[in-house]
This record gives sequence, C-alpha cells and structure tokens, in this order.
Amino acid sequence: MFTNFFYLLRQVGVPVTPTSFLRLQGALRSGLVSSLDDFYTAGRAILVKSERHFDLYDQVFAHYFEGADLKDPEDEELTEVARAMLDDLATFGCPVILFSGGEPLLQDNVYSLLKALLALNRTVLLETNGSIGVSKVPGQVVKILDLKCPDSGMHEQMDFKNMHFLSPHDEVKFVLSSRADYDWAVDTISKYRLDRAARLLFSPVTDRLPAAQLADWLLADELPVRLQLQLHKLLWPTRERGC
Repeated sequence: MFTNFFYLLRQVGVPVTPTSFLRLQGALRSGLVSSLDDFYTAGRAILVKSERHFDLYDQVFAHYFEGADLKDPEDEELTEVARAMLDDLATFGCPVILFSGGEPLLQDNVYSLLKALLALNRTVLLETNGSIGVSKVPGQVVKILDLKCPDSGMHEQMDFKNMHFLSPHDEVKFVLSSRADYDWAVDTISKYRLDRAARLLFSPVTDRLPAAQLADWLLADELPVRLQLQLHKLLWPTRERGC
C-alpha cells in the first residue's frame, strides 16, 4: 500500500529516497503512527526534504488517500519566466537546447517547457541525476541519465525503473572512481541490457582513476562504451569553473 504511495511521490517529482522511506516504515512499526493524520505529518517530515515540495506532497497525499484529482505535471501552464525564455530562444534561433544541473526535473514547469521546445522543432537534451523518474519526459527528448556508482555513496538512490524508459538516442553515463565502480557498471549494463537500450558513456573521476587505465579495461573487455573525459578538467585544470 505505502510502497505505491512512495513511487507516486517520485513519479510527480518529489525526490523521496529509499532511506527516508525505510525510516518512515520504522516509525510505523514502532507504533508512532496511529492514524492517517499521524501518517500525513510523519510522512511530510521524513520524506520531504525541501519546502518547495510540500505542495506536491499534499496533492499526492490527497489523491492517494482521499481520492482527490492529481494534476499531471505535463499540464502545467508556463510561467512568465518560461514564456520569456521561449521568446528569447525564438529571437536567437538556438537549434539545440540542453537542460542541465542542478536537477532539471525538480524545476517548476520543466515538462511543459520541454514540450513547448519540441513543438518549436528544437533538439532538446536533458541531463538528469538518475534518482527521479523519467517516465513523464517526452520521448523525443534526448535523456542523458547518470547512474551513480558505489564509490559516490549515492548508488542506492538510483531509480532503476528508468531503465524501462530509455530510447536508442538516449545516453547512460557512469562516472567511475575505481575498479570496483567499473565492475559494478559492467554488471549493471549486463543486468539491464543497457547496451541494447541506449548509448553508454564511462567517465573517470580526475585524480582518482587515470583515463588510460580505464581505456585499457574497456579495450580488454571489448565493451560497447564510449570513453568520456571531463574536458573542463583538461582545459582549465586549476579552475573550478571554465570562465
């Protein structure tokens, strides 16, 4: 019952982590939650890490437990800022648009803006950190999906249901720090048959895994993977930013 509630929160864009969900389950088992009102309060406190997602949590809670209508995020009206952005793009004629970090899927209006740009015949790319569901992202958008490896400490936050929403024009990127990361990435590719689903990128973490070492592993294993280097580290090695 509550597992579906957890997935619905993630689907609409609330970045709920498995760890926080297990913490909520612990509160339920300990008897701290004895009513639906208690569950609402505990869930909001444990699952939602930012005030910007309180309204979404409330909408999902009312929909799931009380039958209220849940507005599809794709049906949001564009804000004035988003409309101004579209006007600017029409003026400059940018043919390719990249949505990148922070996390684009946490931003207001993102789905409507993606659809509006596609309607203008733009090539649209979306870089996302892998922890949020991409099922609502229009299929024409090129998704560049990060899969965090174990050395990052974030691999348990990955939403592996995203593997079912990949297209051949999409990219899955692994950033590797060690041989353990490499082996995990190879196993993940095999488990989800990612070599048949999308383009694959392996990128070494500067100062932790030499690019030549990673290249040797890739050649030895004959993996269908593209080696990607962090160009900003090569071009501006002493700077945190390129300009």
